[in-house]
Amino acid sequence: FTSLSDENALAQWALLKEKLRTAGYIQYEISNFCRPKFESKHNGNYWKEVQYIGLGPSAHSFNGSQRSWNISNNSKYIEALKNGTTYQTTEELTSKDKINEHIMTRLRTIWGIDLIFLKNSLNYDLVKSQNHMIKTHLKKNQILISNDKITLTNKGQQFADQIALDLFI
Repeated sequence: FTSLSDENALAQWALLKEKLRTAGYIQYEISNFCRPKFESKHNGNYWKEVQYIGLGPSAHSFNGSQRSWNISNNSKYIEALKNGTTYQTTEELTSKDKINEHIMTRLRTIWGIDLIFLKNSLNYDLVKSQNHMIKTHLKKNQILISNDKITLTNKGQQFADQIALDLFI
């Protein structure tokens, strides 16, 4: 097994994206491609902050303000259900958590960070709060701002994690 150089990996990534694009696929998330209108509904729900409930061992749920996950051990899960005891761990999401998760998940998609949603639903003005970092990434041609959304450029996809960190509260 030989590891690829960063340059070779990026060249292969660019080739893959171009081949899929010319074959009629769209890149709707950094690592996801599909034919138009065939995006994954499952993953899309995570990226779009849709509420969901998970049933069974290891399942996760999200109700908009809390995330919970069931115990992963099948025997312990069944035993807890029989006994009416706790089989789930729950965490309350803070405003900061919700803002950072929106930035992290939506930045990776073609839908982008929704600046209006952040302002109206989470009372956070990302452009005002992170103006310096936004300008830095705009100058580097790593992000675009259009229609009140921040999206990654082709170049920016290579730095998605760092850009998200730079925009976090």
